[in-house]
Amino acid sequence: ATSTSTPESCSAEFFALTGAVPHEQFYRKLGFQREVHVLIQFNVHRNVMLRGPAKNTPMPWGMSGAAIFSWPRGADPLQPNPNPKLVGITTDWDKPHAIFAGTRMYFFIKMIELNNPGLLHLIPADHGTA
Repeated sequence: ATSTSTPESCSAEFFALTGAVPHEQFYRKLGFQREVHVLIQFNVHRNVMLRGPAKNTPMPWGMSGAAIFSWPRGADPLQPNPNPKLVGITTDWDKPHAIFAGTRMYFFIKMIELNNPGLLHLIPADHGTA
């Protein structure tokens, strides 16, 4: 969300950023590993606010920690998804290539398993590669 603060108030606009899977070469070119990361090709001019009048979303400078969901191929990203799948958390933005990078949820779960094996039974792990 983008936010505006004044001494009297604080407000935010929520939006969703959409993208597509980039060509496989970008993993090597940008130094990411497909087993650990998920990359998303982004086009700021094709994204709109979820509520209110349609307008372009802001450039993604400094955005990290946002959820990355997979959507069925051909689905309208502005319509509710009956079965969203959390696949990662954003960590990086590569402006020259317009690519978001994130760490896959499976990798986070594996790190929890290694560092806190007693917690793993609380987390349902999916070995999907979305």
